[in-house]
Amino acid sequence: MFSDAARDGLVADNPFSNLRLREPDGRKHLVVPTEAELGELAQSAAKLQGEWGQLVLTPFILFAAHTGLRPGELYALRWQDVNLTGNTVAVEWQWSQTERRLVRPKYDSTRTVFLPPAAKDALEAVARVRDDVFSAPRGGRLTGSVMGHYWPPVARSVGRPDLTPHGLRHYYGTLLARKGLAPYEIAAMMGHKDGGKLAMDRYIHVTERDAREKVAAAFGSNVRDLRPVSEAGTEA
Repeated sequence: MFSDAARDGLVADNPFSNLRLREPDGRKHLVVPTEAELGELAQSAAKLQGEWGQLVLTPFILFAAHTGLRPGELYALRWQDVNLTGNTVAVEWQWSQTERRLVRPKYDSTRTVFLPPAAKDALEAVARVRDDVFSAPRGGRLTGSVMGHYWPPVARSVGRPDLTPHGLRHYYGTLLARKGLAPYEIAAMMGHKDGGKLAMDRYIHVTERDAREKVAAAFGSNVRDLRPVSEAGTEA
């Protein structure tokens, strides 16, 4: 508003133009759930959300964490997009919460991702009630607004009220990095078209300890022998 007024000569300048407000970090500092926390999250979903939690939300959590699909892409995923024989998932659409319809994925990032065993096992538990893989509790389309009602109690129950379904995408990016994939390879699986820049900046949360252990393995050393004294002293 002040920018428009300055351009029209109604005010001398925009008093807010040089505030240098902090740019949002896009979840860059999100604490990625550990493998144990992921398991607790899945178990809690089944416990707190009843039959739907067991047959939909728990598989949703495990599938999302091991495929890296965006929440909107998960809501739009159809059984016809899943190739259980070829172990692939075709990502063709996402559900737009604002437009209330299916649209192409963000950045037009249609792609085919690998279906790892953990994600494949999760699909085996899903109740097939419609063409979409994941459905709402009453059988309708699963959307962000529906998830916004059922997700928070589960996240709070494991001590992670900060964690959203999108956080599972960060788990995936970090998992691929720990398995040795290069940033540009992770970007391809996550639907980024920047060669890995966004993956490095926001989605790969590899720690110093991860890096140290990988270096130790590369040199054929025992990882336990390379722990800092501070870490060694804290173990029982």
